Amino acid sequence: MEHGVLAALAPALLIPGVLLSGFAHEAAVIALGEPSLRLVGLLFALDGVGLMLMHALLGAGAARRLVADPRLKPLHPGAPGG
Repeated sequence: MEHGVLAALAPALLIPGVLLSGFAHEAAVIALGEPSLRLVGLLFALDGVGLMLMHALLGAGAARRLVADPRLKPLHPGAPGG
């Protein structure tokens, strides 16, 4: 992953309480939100990896393999497979 992505996700994964304290001031609310924010940070990282792989396949010319249903058409007529 790019270093910028890791820098953006690091606070959500490492110090979610500090981030949440900007929105909530009650300790119970912050404690309740910390696991959720860690999970969201992790899932954003996994989503980023999926997007990176998808765009790598598109760049390699595998546009048809990314479409699950062969009846679907590309959004613009000039796209491969259109």
